Amino acid sequence: MNKLNLGSVLSFFLFIAFFLGVVAAYFISAFILFSILVLLCLFFVYFTYRKNSLVASDLWILMLFFALGGIWNISFFVQKSGILLNKESEVILHVLSIPQENKRSNTFFGEVSAIDVPKNSSRVKVRDYTRSLKYLDTYKVRGRVTKRVYHNRFFYYFWIKSRAKPLKLSSGVLNNISQKITNYVLRVFKENCSDQAYRFLGAVFLGRRELIKNEKGYFSDAGVSHLLAISGLHIGLTSLILFFLLRFFSLNFRACLFVSMIFLFVYTFLTGATSSTVRAAIMYSVFAVGFFLQTRVDPLNSLGIAGLIILLCNPLDVLSVGFQLSFSSVFAIIFGYRIFKFKFARNKVLNYLQQIIVCSFLVSLFITPLVSYYFHKIYILSIVYNLFLIPLFTFILMANFLLVIFSPAIFVAKSLGCVLSLVIDWFINLVHVFGSFELSFVNYAFSFKQIVIYYLFLGLGIVGYYFRNNKLAVK
Repeated sequence: MNKLNLGSVLSFFLFIAFFLGVVAAYFISAFILFSILVLLCLFFVYFTYRKNSLVASDLWILMLFFALGGIWNISFFVQKSGILLNKESEVILHVLSIPQENKRSNTFFGEVSAIDVPKNSSRVKVRDYTRSLKYLDTYKVRGRVTKRVYHNRFFYYFWIKSRAKPLKLSSGVLNNISQKITNYVLRVFKENCSDQAYRFLGAVFLGRRELIKNEKGYFSDAGVSHLLAISGLHIGLTSLILFFLLRFFSLNFRACLFVSMIFLFVYTFLTGATSSTVRAAIMYSVFAVGFFLQTRVDPLNSLGIAGLIILLCNPLDVLSVGFQLSFSSVFAIIFGYRIFKFKFARNKVLNYLQQIIVCSFLVSLFITPLVSYYFHKIYILSIVYNLFLIPLFTFILMANFLLVIFSPAIFVAKSLGCVLSLVIDWFINLVHVFGSFELSFVNYAFSFKQIVIYYLFLGLGIVGYYFRNNKLAVK
């Protein structure tokens, strides 16, 4: 059994320390206190290192990162955004999702920032009564920001009156490229697939979840909403498909790895650069760089590096449900495989199914309290459902990728579109059937105290199992 020690996964522990510091700053918003702690930590790191006490030095480095996390979070809070709640102000608004038409207004997600503080922006749901704003465009517009609370989470709305006069701004070269690529891919889906398949592929391949409506409820009831979110599963499969296609054209291994890594970041940018996609892209890149340098990279270290980069870009992401669920899921799989001794069949099909069961179980074990806290549900049969849905979903992603690549060939594209439309129809109907079972989930909401108790007992149980098996191994 591999042992988990501080030295071998230092980057991961640094991320955890920084993460805890960011969280602590929400409860203790004392910049001076964290600054004093930083100075003390620097002194003791130097002192213990000079004394050649490496364990103590590492512990003080962790404490240093904890203090830096607190300072970093507070520094974001003290910046004035220039946007006042419940009062009209002129802002810069970037449209992040495809506007959905309603009777009197269009609704979509956007990013607003004050004119004088462009770096400090917030994601909002927009009600556009002018019905004139377009997907991925940027505007200077006058409106009002309001704040709402739902299921223990904060949401911001931006209201644009019908008499407002939005001024379209230049979106920049990268956004223009992103807009053209996204519109092209959506057009390929629309021209070659059924309406349902077009909306589904737009959601799972480009992150445009606003295109699907009733289907969201089916996936939520079945406990497989992760299949709709752009995540490590999508990133990994897409990268592997591209990698093997490049290998088919006789490119060497390093060239394939490099091209797939570049594509991965482009794809991450196209899908909105959410926490889960950024995390997956960074982890893949860390492994790729490790291969180029001929160095073995520990998965926990790559997860830690991804977490540090995301929190350095925006420490407020710790409040994001996507960030919490994404990192908890990946940690559960990596940590679970390291702690528990799983034995898998040699048969490839059985091995694949066993891997799905184990991964689903580990993820459910770690994220059930969070899912219950935010969504007020505990899923019971989602592990079983994943056995049927993940292989089918993998096929959909592969066929979808081929559709985009061979879209210039009309006959091939139409053929792939017909197959995809049929399979997606089966897939969604199957999800609907699964979600309709009464035992699929129970309605229950964990409290914050219950979450703490759950993870405390889970941690104690894992520690007890780990040390018990180590003693048996020694004997």
